[in-house]
Amino acid sequence: MSVRWIRGGTILFFLLFVAGVTWPGMILGNRIFPLIFGLPFSMAWIASWVGLSFFVLVILDRAEGKGPDPTVPGESGAGGSGAERATTDGEG
Repeated sequence: MSVRWIRGGTILFFLLFVAGVTWPGMILGNRIFPLIFGLPFSMAWIASWVGLSFFVLVILDRAEGKGPDPTVPGESGAGGSGAERATTDGEG
């Protein structure tokens, strides 16, 4: 599957996400009972959308493959921008 299709699917998912947790979609989840893991159904409805968004973003990240390259020194992904690294090298 191409990255273009995955990006389109991600955009579609987040459009559905916004509709699902606001007025039109919240009508389906706007009730207290049944309780799901001790949460009212409306809260579990929103939490499930947030949980699904995590997995959608993981799929998008894997498809794009733009993580830090562990073979490049100084590109650990935990630091700041490239401009900050350049000034800490003693050049600035």
